[in-house]
Amino acid sequence: MQAAVETVESQQIQQQLERLLSDVLFRNSKRYPDLLRYVVEQTLQGQADALKERTLGVAVFHRKPDYDSNADPVVRITAGEVRKRLAQYYTQEEHRGELRIDLPSGSYVPEFHWPAQEANIRPAEPTDLPSTAPNLARNTTSASRWVLWSALAVALVAAATWMSARIAWRQSSTLPPALRSFWSPLLQSPTPILLCVGSAAFAAPLNPNPTIAAHPLASDPVTFSDAVTLTRLAGFLEAHHKSFLMLPARTTTFSDLQRTPSILIAAFDNPWTIRLTDPLRFHFVQLGGAVSGIEDRLHPGNQAWSVDFQTPYAHLPMDYGILARFHDRLTDQQVVVAAGIGEDATAAASSLALNEQYMAQLLHGLHKDPAHPNLEVVFSTEVIDGNPGPPRVIAATQW
Repeated sequence: MQAAVETVESQQIQQQLERLLSDVLFRNSKRYPDLLRYVVEQTLQGQADALKERTLGVAVFHRKPDYDSNADPVVRITAGEVRKRLAQYYTQEEHRGELRIDLPSGSYVPEFHWPAQEANIRPAEPTDLPSTAPNLARNTTSASRWVLWSALAVALVAAATWMSARIAWRQSSTLPPALRSFWSPLLQSPTPILLCVGSAAFAAPLNPNPTIAAHPLASDPVTFSDAVTLTRLAGFLEAHHKSFLMLPARTTTFSDLQRTPSILIAAFDNPWTIRLTDPLRFHFVQLGGAVSGIEDRLHPGNQAWSVDFQTPYAHLPMDYGILARFHDRLTDQQVVVAAGIGEDATAAASSLALNEQYMAQLLHGLHKDPAHPNLEVVFSTEVIDGNPGPPRVIAATQW
């Protein structure tokens, strides 16, 4: 019977491991899943005592047996990242009831347990206690101990929740007022922010059998301006101690967007931007031929905000983009869109989103009403010698 219980537990752990490794926090990496899988499977095989830094360096990361672990801390760095991602996974509401796989700090031996095991064991109610004095005396110590532990657990959870909220509030409160108004809904989220950047693969057909030399460009090509925007936004989140993930649009799934707030970078090479902005008043459209633009649903015949992609890049005079922040009904998450018809406006969108002066002018023009927390603006940017100028807001709405 005991062996059967152990088999069931082992199967549950293995199933949870696969669930973890299929999550966005792990599946787009190689090192983190490899380390987590190895330490879990070795522990299930009774080899936990062998999980030392050097052993893992050799077995998981293919280092030589005599490698210098001080000069090459790959195991420690990867384990730290695994711990962070496990913590991020289990802070999400939909995963809090799942079997926990933890990697304690200072150890490479994972631990497995169900959440809040102790809280599920409650002391007997007073009416359940025997009426005789001797039995009451014998049970008082045990019952009191469980009450104490339960109360302590509740207090710790409450304190942790309060501390997390306090830290998030403090981080957002250090921002200048206009930026705080725009970014607080994302910075105060308990989950990491997903940075979803456009993949030029969506804008042009791919060679299904690229050469080795062409493979990086064929798999996840990102334009320079999109990369600049990604870097600026990631730097902003890092500066405010907000964890984030970066994924190309090509590999981002709808499930990814449902799990956490997201920032969508670029338009026509990011299908999620096109899909999530489609219900909005301002949205990206193909106007025919090589012309793409932004349409206003209140004035659908206006094609002033458009770019002809047959125009020589060096001669493009003006680009247009959308900056938006809204609660998306499809994913039930906060979404920020920083996207341009062309790549110049995408770069200008990050300037608009991260510059206090620009943002203050934008919000002042909106007369922002707290009862209407969603906002969307169309902006233009003059392009000079292939470089975007300052963004200029030309239309805005809030709801």
